[in-house]
Amino acid sequence: MRNKIFKIVIFSVVFLLTSFSRAEECTTLIAGKKTTVDGSILYAKTEDDGPKEVDFLWYVPGKTHESGAVVKLEAGGTIPQVKETYAYFWDQCPGTSYSNNIINEWGVAFGSNACRSKEDPVEKVEARGDLVNGGLGFRLRMILAERAKTAREAVLIAAKLLDQYGYNA
Repeated sequence: MRNKIFKIVIFSVVFLLTSFSRAEECTTLIAGKKTTVDGSILYAKTEDDGPKEVDFLWYVPGKTHESGAVVKLEAGGTIPQVKETYAYFWDQCPGTSYSNNIINEWGVAFGSNACRSKEDPVEKVEARGDLVNGGLGFRLRMILAERAKTAREAVLIAAKLLDQYGYNA
């Protein structure tokens, strides 16, 4: 009898530990300069995507690009590349196109929490013709890191690119 109860308890524990669906959630914290003792701006982000999540970290050097160079977008399209791009560090969970962190050589940081657009679904946006070359998506943060010296500049660049190509989220 005791052996039977032990087996039931073990089975129940194993079942409970393996039956939960894999959560894909993130946490981002930002402390502005008026909330820190020394006026620093702090940015932190976690990928809470399960117990065995592994991220990869890459360094992408700044470059000088030839005239006519393009940036390849995830959906297959391209946009013109600028002449000079800044270096950045890129942290990415393998197999996801939405869970990355990027910080460029100027200290401008970007992160994604897989937030979908409040606008129409991508299929409707595509049907309307609001996406050009498949729209911007995953590559947007990298493009901004390559091109912006300040957060304000990143917002202005993003607004221009999104108006021109749309966002594929």
